[in-house]
Amino acid sequence: KVDEATSDENPLSKEEFVDDLALTSMARLWDVGKTEPIKVGKASPTEGTLPGSIYFIVKYQDDFMGAIKANAMVGGDNASRAIAIGMVLGASVGVDAIPPAFKAGLNQWEHSEELLSKLPLLQGDHIENKSEGEL
Repeated sequence: KVDEATSDENPLSKEEFVDDLALTSMARLWDVGKTEPIKVGKASPTEGTLPGSIYFIVKYQDDFMGAIKANAMVGGDNASRAIAIGMVLGASVGVDAIPPAFKAGLNQWEHSEELLSKLPLLQGDHIENKSEGEL
């Protein structure tokens, strides 16, 4: 779906609300297990939001803020999609991709940053540079 949404040759890429239309067009019944079909699309059970999350991750892989803005603008179950989008893109692009103005609006950012700084891989010395005695 990302190819359709980003290809200049595809009419979908020229639409004003391209991401909304892309996710809406992904809405169809998927078989989960043997008996329970789920609706996949903008507003779905959590397991149904994963295809939409993957769409945003692939389309905005180098643009963390673009991904979260586009996800919010599409609506539906954007909170469930945001979990996967934030985890994958956050791990990929890092915490520095979050603009300072955005961090300032989060009431627990400083506390969260303090906790994050205690994680070994986010400290200056990465774990692979430590000897066994230091671990």
